[in-house]
Amino acid sequence: MHGAVSEGIGRWLAELREGRARLVRFDGGPGTGRTTALRALTAAARQEHGCTAVLVRCAHAESGFAWGAVRQLLDALPPGEDLAGFAARDGGWFDALRGLAPGEIQQRLHWLLTRQAAQRPLVIAVDDAHWCDPESLRFLGYLARRLEHAPLLLAVGADPGATPEAERALAELTDDPDLLRVLLPALTADQVAAECRRVLGHDHLAAACLAATHGIPALVTAFLTAEPVGSAPRSVAAAALARASAHHPEAARALRVLSVLETPVPAPVAAKILDRPPAETADVLALLARLSCASVDAGGVAIGPPLLRQAVRQALAPSARHEAESRVVAVFAAEPGGRERAARHLLAVYPEGNTSHLELLHTSADQLLAQGRYTDAAQLLRRALAEPVVGDRRAELLAGLGTAELYQHTPSAAGHLETAMAESSSPASRLSWALQLAHALALTGKAAQARDILSAELDRVPLNGQQELLGRAAAELTFIALSSDDVLSARREETGGLGRRAARVEGMSGAYQVLSAAFECRPAAEVTARIHQALAGGLEPADQSAMTWLVVAGVLLWADQLDTAAQLFAKGATEADRWHAPLPRYTAAWLGGLTAWHAGRPDQARELTATAIRLAQGRDWDQWRVGPAIAALAIAEECPEAFPSPAACGLDEHGDLPRLWVADLALAARGQWKVGAGRPEAGLADLLAAGQRLTAIGCLNPAAAPWRSAAAVALSRLHREEEALALAEEEVRLARSWGAARALAVALRRSGDVRGGPDGLAEVEESVALLGERFPLELARGLLVKGRLLRSVREHEQAREVLGEAHRKAGQLGAGRLLARIRDELIAVGGRPRLPRPDQDGPLTTGERRVALLAARGATNEEIAARLYLARRTVEAHLTSVYRKLGISGRAQLPAGLGKLGLADGEDAAIPAG
Repeated sequence: MHGAVSEGIGRWLAELREGRARLVRFDGGPGTGRTTALRALTAAARQEHGCTAVLVRCAHAESGFAWGAVRQLLDALPPGEDLAGFAARDGGWFDALRGLAPGEIQQRLHWLLTRQAAQRPLVIAVDDAHWCDPESLRFLGYLARRLEHAPLLLAVGADPGATPEAERALAELTDDPDLLRVLLPALTADQVAAECRRVLGHDHLAAACLAATHGIPALVTAFLTAEPVGSAPRSVAAAALARASAHHPEAARALRVLSVLETPVPAPVAAKILDRPPAETADVLALLARLSCASVDAGGVAIGPPLLRQAVRQALAPSARHEAESRVVAVFAAEPGGRERAARHLLAVYPEGNTSHLELLHTSADQLLAQGRYTDAAQLLRRALAEPVVGDRRAELLAGLGTAELYQHTPSAAGHLETAMAESSSPASRLSWALQLAHALALTGKAAQARDILSAELDRVPLNGQQELLGRAAAELTFIALSSDDVLSARREETGGLGRRAARVEGMSGAYQVLSAAFECRPAAEVTARIHQALAGGLEPADQSAMTWLVVAGVLLWADQLDTAAQLFAKGATEADRWHAPLPRYTAAWLGGLTAWHAGRPDQARELTATAIRLAQGRDWDQWRVGPAIAALAIAEECPEAFPSPAACGLDEHGDLPRLWVADLALAARGQWKVGAGRPEAGLADLLAAGQRLTAIGCLNPAAAPWRSAAAVALSRLHREEEALALAEEEVRLARSWGAARALAVALRRSGDVRGGPDGLAEVEESVALLGERFPLELARGLLVKGRLLRSVREHEQAREVLGEAHRKAGQLGAGRLLARIRDELIAVGGRPRLPRPDQDGPLTTGERRVALLAARGATNEEIAARLYLARRTVEAHLTSVYRKLGISGRAQLPAGLGKLGLADGEDAAIPAG
């Protein structure tokens, strides 16, 4: 009950004790708390104020019982001396009254009640007065006009919308200038939350409860006490339909029919659905609104609150629901832009073999597929397949369903696509569906079967003029090859089992040609030139997976072209979002995270990688889901708090991994992580296994996975120096062949570390010189090794200088494990390392500085989030911290605040291209 009502009750009763009479009317429909308020009034009157209090309950079934309410009142009054001779409970008393004039009867009853009130203040509460019998109602009106003669409080609870007749009768009772009219409002959000805590013991469902009930007390109670919580009891529907029927039969029908609508419709559309004249419909809708059963406004017509709509809809008989939904379908289908809404309502219509319904479902599903709304499309397609449909139309529906399921539950998609191909008579359709089926099979570890199916279809179908299909087929064959080491090895050895035409199509894939060249360590400049040439003319058509973009961007990442790679990862993510495709979306995220890590943007790297891990979760049938672990483990090597274990990266720490290229890279990353965690023997086993697998598929490039040098480090720690040097030297040779600075710097650093002495120091110095400032993490690692080797030849002063620089850079990156190793070396050469301060290069962290610079240039939070691959809440948190550190209040002051730190508007080095 509202606090204002409670306060009013206390005030009225206090005034009553002082002799002031009052007439109060509580107005509200069913469930608004009228009865609760009247019960609280009478209870407080008896228990707290020493009054005589009577609660009279009227009912529709007793409205024809003459003097029924008055009899309840007199029966409830306590006997007293003044009533002893009056025989109030003698049934003959009413017989005697019948012979009197109406005015005489009312005068005697009034005398009786005023005498009672004179002994002790009297409170009379009449609930559901709209159902009061006419005789008692006339007397209550007589009494209301004479309240000032005694300390008496008359409180009436009524539903103003119960019936027109009742409202007219109540007007006589409450047509008084001194009437206090209380409109019972809905519960507030805080009151709903309090009620949730009272009933459930928590308020977790408070927001849902408020949305479903609009705060109407009875609906709140129904929501919280239903089994299960939140379901719609039938009693809610029965009460609403009874009220509607009492006013107008068409009102109850409108309530039933319109309850199947989930969203508002314009009033003219509602009139068509009800099949009634617009004027009559307007009257009915206005009535439903007055009864609090519907909202009718500029936003349209809707039955509500939602719990009421749900209850009425669930109370419909199946045949009635079918009839209502069918009517809605017919009206929506004829409205401009209403076909999709019509199709959704067909989900509740029984299959009837209606060809127009089938066409509506099919075309609407196709539109949803084009928009990437796969879940909605799948619902419509399953419903369409329930219709009696055969032949090519059935094949088209099955193929559509397979496409819709492709990124939701790939195993089901494969079954539907396979059936569609078997039932189709169209060669072009079969090839299109074969592409989808092949993708589904490859994704679930059946790449060889995918290759065979697609190869067979390519050999069977004439391809003249089918350039788009050819481009998609070439892209899909690349994806299939990357999905299985066996298929990739067979392709490399030209024993792939492809038909003649399929082999020719496969050779059209520019992405695969680029990847093959990179695998073989052909010069990076040559490979990237081919990529940029392709970019200038537009990449080959990408299939739905967008994996072609990601393959090309991955090669650019290996070649140290980080900005262009980041742009392509963003493009791949956009394409994946357009198709609502989780695989390329999380692949673009972890590759973007790895790019950010190499570029020295740790906040962005962690954010993107965590997003990739989250998107890949729950896809146990997806063998590509191990990809995010590659970036996560790279970060965890130096920042174990970000991803404490392989399990936190989405990877089993000990088990075998599926045999595909991305899993091979993940296996190498796991080995490097184990070596860094002080487990060289376990790490070596993973690294050598990864190397064997990568070599088998022809991937020799250390930029993809520097497994040789990492294994060399592990071997050195196990005192197997000769083997270590052999692997390290091989990686240096391959990295020189590739020619990219980062891969060569890593190989030289590890080789120099293993070799030691002057020769080792020379390699490490070359490594540091190659890196410059582009790769701060690798530079800090290189400086650490250089400092260690300088210490080994007793060049302590130079070692301190080098290690101090390494310590500063590692501190800026937040690389805790690396920082600890550097600190140990510094102490060993007599240095005194200081803990890095966030304001070492100014008060802003790297992430805050990047966000602040973009915001100062006018970028919105959404634009900053998209450009830096951050969540919007992360951008907001960074800006809040920046404002606090700079002592400013908002965006407009950013340029001046950053200028004081010497952060010029042209400082772009730390900001990735978007």
